[in-house]
Amino acid sequence: MPDWVAAVDQRLRWLARRRRGRAAMLRRLTRAMAALPHDDPALLERFQHACLQRLEAAMAANPVLMAAREELAHRVALARAALAGDEEARRALERREDEMFLGGDAFGAGRVPGRAVWLAMMAKAVPEEIMPASVALVNDLQTLGRDATLRALEAMAR
Repeated sequence: MPDWVAAVDQRLRWLARRRRGRAAMLRRLTRAMAALPHDDPALLERFQHACLQRLEAAMAANPVLMAAREELAHRVALARAALAGDEEARRALERREDEMFLGGDAFGAGRVPGRAVWLAMMAKAVPEEIMPASVALVNDLQTLGRDATLRALEAMAR
């Protein structure tokens, strides 16, 4: 299992222990992890895009995020372009995160696109940091809902 998958699994198991319904969440996590094609070289990229899709789904369902929809959609678009190799989009995304466009509950959600891109950068440039980068992305995804990361993994497994 790739290091980043192990880090995501470990973090989700830790989070599950702290919640009601943990047995069901752990069963879902075990099924999702077993279904992942761990030998797929594009697995990390698929996870990053699944995380961005979770953010888009949350934007449509959460009234707090709906208010920040335009900014969040812009960040998602920049993240997708950055993941495709657009260096200008990556720098633009970094600038947006440095500026205070989002506050309150939307702040954590607004960090998801940048964290997905940061994870890609760590995988390429500093592989020993991929596990902490994965955990940071999971933590930000949790602002979208307690099973946001698990839903991203389940979407990848399909």
